[in-house]
Amino acid sequence: MLILAIVLNFIFLVNHGVSLAKYKPPKSKPVNTTSTGTRGCSEPSGVLSVVGADIEENLIWQKTGLANPTLLYSIKSNKEETFLIVITDPQGALIFKKSMPISPAQKTILIRLEQPIQEGIHYQVTAGLLCQGDPEAATIINSLLVRGEFLTFLDQISQNY
Repeated sequence: MLILAIVLNFIFLVNHGVSLAKYKPPKSKPVNTTSTGTRGCSEPSGVLSVVGADIEENLIWQKTGLANPTLLYSIKSNKEETFLIVITDPQGALIFKKSMPISPAQKTILIRLEQPIQEGIHYQVTAGLLCQGDPEAATIINSLLVRGEFLTFLDQISQNY
């Protein structure tokens, strides 16, 4: 595999007229940079993940057996953040929207839906950490929420809270 990569790189260099003899490395060290994961955001945001979700066919599924489910997110951040969650039905109608401040000490976000969801419908869930209050430059997670006939482990635990 390594030999193949070397051969392909050599072919690329030869085909594009690049001569290794003419290459001169830069005299200064490269500047260390960090990726923020978003476009247009000058600050790196925290790390957000969905707890209790399934990944099937490159989609994140939040499954529930409850009419009013609880969604659970984990956050790792060392600064104040703003969390935004928006849930829409398959036609794009707004079902739920909530924005809330998150402190650096907070490690989980528990969202309980007040409006019941229907069984068998795939709801679009967009949750994210806003970049300086701007949803356009947010770090987001898209998932699908679906209600089935059986309670999940997360459903059973969340009923105690």
